[in-house]
Amino acid sequence: MSAVTVPLLAYTPEQAAQAVGLSVSQVEKLTRQQLFPQLRQLSARRVAYVAREVEEWLMNRPASECLPPKNSGYGRAGKPKDDDAD
Repeated sequence: MSAVTVPLLAYTPEQAAQAVGLSVSQVEKLTRQQLFPQLRQLSARRVAYVAREVEEWLMNRPASECLPPKNSGYGRAGKPKDDDAD
């Protein structure tokens, strides 16, 4: 018998934050400002974000104009990169 993987339909605030690469406090702030999908009431004491809405929010974010920095020429621990080592 093989295991069946079921995709998440709802994210806890922690899972939503991890899914979009933000902190929980930042997700909460965006939610209060109505700039992030709103929480849904699942039961009397449980709320969650709809996973599809969180993913759509992420996909609709603008592309960044910030480029990654050029390679500084240093390797790990600040040591100059040895170009001869391969």
